[in-house]
Amino acid sequence: MPAFVEATVTANAPKEAVWKVLADFPNIANYTDTVRSSHSTSENHFEIGATRHCELAPAGSADETITDIKQGESIVISVSGAGGGPIKESTTTFSISGIDAKRSRLTMSAEIQPKGGIFTGIISKILERRLPKRAQTVVTDLATSAEKFA
Repeated sequence: MPAFVEATVTANAPKEAVWKVLADFPNIANYTDTVRSSHSTSENHFEIGATRHCELAPAGSADETITDIKQGESIVISVSGAGGGPIKESTTTFSISGIDAKRSRLTMSAEIQPKGGIFTGIISKILERRLPKRAQTVVTDLATSAEKFA
C-alpha cells in the first residue's frame, strides 16, 4: 500500500525563477537543508534520464532519475536506492503554476512505496504522518531559493 504526500507553497518569485531552481537538478543540496549533499551521476544534468545521488539529512541516501519534464511546468523524479530508511521507491512530481507576474505556486506530490513486507500498510500510515512536514520544508526551501533569483 503506497503512501501519498503533498505540499504546496506560494513563492514570491515568478514561475521562471522557481523553474531555475528545479532545473539545477544535480545541486538540490544547495537549495534545501533536507539534503546534505548531492551530485550528478550522469552526463546529462537536466533532461529525461538524468540522475543524481543525494545524501539525506539527518541520515540516509537516495538515487534519483528524471522520468518526465514539461518545460517550465513540472518535473517527475523516480527515487530508488533509498538507503537507510523505510522507503523502497517513490515517484515525486514538482509542479509550478504562475499566480501573477511576481508570484507562483510550487507543489510537491509524492507516491511512496515503503519497504516492509506484511507491515507495508502500517509503514505507509506512519510515512503519511511523518513526511508532510519534510515535504513542506522542501517546497519552502525551494521557494526561498527562487525568491533570491527574482
